[in-house]
Amino acid sequence: NLDANERSTGLLVIRPAARDYAWGSPSAIPGLFGWRPTGHPVAEVWYGAHPLAPATVAGGDLDGWTLDRVIGADPVWNIGPLAAAGEDADRLPYLLKVLGVAGPLSLQVHPSKSQAETGFAREDAAHVSLAAPSRNYKDANHKPELAMAISPFEALAGFRPLADILGLLEPLDCELARAIAHAVTGGIGRALAGLLTGELGDEAAVEALADHCRRLARTSADAAYGVAARLADHYPGDPGVAVSLLLAHHRLAPGELLFVPPGCVHSYLGGMIVEVMASSDNVLRAGLTRKHIDVGELLACVDPAAEAGAGPLNIAVDGGCRTIRPPVPDFCLTDLAFDGRVPLPGAGPRIVLVLSGRAAVHADGEDAGLGPGGAVFIPDGDGAASVSGAGHAVIVHL
Repeated sequence: NLDANERSTGLLVIRPAARDYAWGSPSAIPGLFGWRPTGHPVAEVWYGAHPLAPATVAGGDLDGWTLDRVIGADPVWNIGPLAAAGEDADRLPYLLKVLGVAGPLSLQVHPSKSQAETGFAREDAAHVSLAAPSRNYKDANHKPELAMAISPFEALAGFRPLADILGLLEPLDCELARAIAHAVTGGIGRALAGLLTGELGDEAAVEALADHCRRLARTSADAAYGVAARLADHYPGDPGVAVSLLLAHHRLAPGELLFVPPGCVHSYLGGMIVEVMASSDNVLRAGLTRKHIDVGELLACVDPAAEAGAGPLNIAVDGGCRTIRPPVPDFCLTDLAFDGRVPLPGAGPRIVLVLSGRAAVHADGEDAGLGPGGAVFIPDGDGAASVSGAGHAVIVHL
């Protein structure tokens, strides 16, 4: 446990944990934050306390401690009232990431809370190691996600209206397109299952459809054909190529938002985002990846009515401060342009991440200077906090 002197450290500068997934860009995140490129992908950097890749404390008596260890040593000070409520109350309820996407992410779905609890318990009972590639559920939490673009960003998320799907399929003169059109009139879930299980067509059928998409991409104003062609270049014959025609296409300008609820089929395609989610790493995959695929489990967790977008978000703007509340209690995101000294919003444990400029964060009589990519964890026990300087930051809070 932490002694009184260690706890009084309060404000903690943290270093993120980097993830080198193959779809990541080797230059995007290093370029944004002024870090030296290594030549390897920097797909994600995690500013949080998830045990799979926790941030670490930089400096002070707790230098080198992981953030989950700090919180677990004194959950009441760090998490506050949350520490007295619930089975996982000694954990930070959210995870903050920055993503640099150079290639398509897997076709995926995140489970609901009840699905995650059931799946996690089932795999535990079957003695599936948390490190096993075949493990679907790394924890018992849901994973709703909020993305804010920090460069032009592209994603597939949620299903298109039926009329739009049929309109895309009609010019595709191939057997698979006709099979999808017939299946989708019986329900989007039926078409999705037919594609992912191979019932509607094999790899050769997907490649034939992709060839038609390549030709239409040269003449059609609809970006869907170009997206399918690009996916087929990365993953020839993958059913996710055909599934992309069922999904809504989102293009975000910097600052624009995308909320992805549990059960929503999605794939990120390119660009940079700040992403906040419930603290979980539960991802069910069914295509566009070389990682573990479990079509049956993904289909069991799909919600055909789940819609992605900014619609469910409650957004309040006050000058250079924009606070975004999703329809879940796990987190809230504030996007802050500051020049001078301003109070930080929110309550409970907070993480401040500087995207550009220079900042000094002030809390409980302490100060921490930060540049781009720099972050601090502010325990609940520190109370009110503020930031000064000039720049752009995001704050995750409750």
